[in-house]
Amino acid sequence: MRRATLASGVIGAAVAAVAILHVPAVHRSLAARGAPGGAACPFGYGAGARPVDLEARRARAAALRGPTAARARPALGFTLDATTAADVTAWAVAHDLRCDRRRGGMVVECTQVPGALVPGAGALAATAVWFELGPSGRLASIKTVRRDPAVAAVASAFTAAEHAVTARAGAPVRRDGSAAPELLARGALRQAMVEYRFTDYSAVLRATNLGDGFVLTEEYATLVE
Repeated sequence: MRRATLASGVIGAAVAAVAILHVPAVHRSLAARGAPGGAACPFGYGAGARPVDLEARRARAAALRGPTAARARPALGFTLDATTAADVTAWAVAHDLRCDRRRGGMVVECTQVPGALVPGAGALAATAVWFELGPSGRLASIKTVRRDPAVAAVASAFTAAEHAVTARAGAPVRRDGSAAPELLARGALRQAMVEYRFTDYSAVLRATNLGDGFVLTEEYATLVE
């Protein structure tokens, strides 16, 4: 059991570590060192990525479903199964954000997003936000990466996000690790994770020590067919 928990934590931390590669400053640094194309988007949303696999999405949704419906489905101020690409574009233009369409237009990627525009994690800036559209052209999932050099800032943001999702959606199905700053700061790949699974909604929050800073990753998705 202990080995399984450790393996799960390492995999989750690795996901967050790869996610931070999409931070523009890190991406440029890798490119300057000769990394081909800089670095790849952790969610597969790079310019050369294949279109979204709808069958794979359905299979993943089925695997994530819990036994009851969520009381509400918070998604960083957007509305799952309702927000459209046009809505995201209008939001980006209104706030002078840089956003690009990926994967055949099914994903909108926005970078350097001010924290105030993406509620739920205090003042942490959302370094990158990905909006994935479903077959209907409406929001299927939203993912964010937020980074800060201070463990207290990320730990506090993680706790605030967890409390907000629990209050609105319902209790999580799983927790791993601790977001206590003194524990999260003990070494690279230390991580806290909380996961929610409902019949119509899933969410995963992670706070990770990357060794040279701390990152909060969030994912909110619809599980409605």
